Amino acid sequence: MSKSKLIIVNGQPGTGKTTLSHKIATQFDVPLISKDTIKEIIFDNVGYSDREWSVKVGGATYRIMDYFVKEQLRAGHNLIIESNFNPKFDDFKFQKWQKEYNFKVLQIILHAETQVLIDRFEKRNKSGERHPGHDDDNFETAERISQPLEPLNIDGQTIQVDTTDFTKIDYKAIYESVKALN
Repeated sequence: MSKSKLIIVNGQPGTGKTTLSHKIATQFDVPLISKDTIKEIIFDNVGYSDREWSVKVGGATYRIMDYFVKEQLRAGHNLIIESNFNPKFDDFKFQKWQKEYNFKVLQIILHAETQVLIDRFEKRNKSGERHPGHDDDNFETAERISQPLEPLNIDGQTIQVDTTDFTKIDYKAIYESVKALN
């Protein structure tokens, strides 16, 4: 049996993680597990109130993601996961899973100029399209977004994608990296 493949789409808010992960999932007919999607399902079913509640739901969301990722990898399935993973908190579990389930990894780290991310974040927040449960009004945007995310310390390939200008993203090259994961 061939190794399963895990594609991790990682980046700060506003980098385009959701858009890119949906494009890859559609292109390769692979299931996608998205942190914000799970979080919004929880909000819609148990409610939302303030930043503290959003953070609490976020923690639960990661535990739910962990369960689904482990089950998919245990079964030998390919999948895409999308969130803002942090090596400080996430390296250990991914290293453990990789030893246990022996899967291949492609990390796609998205980044963009800080002011572009702040502008996107604020525009998204004001658009009314972002679920209100995220409580982004109280989010310290500039401080957090200005810190680029580091790749997770796991075996596999990592590619960096600058999303400052969405029209300049080379989707063909990204898809080729996904195909090369065999």
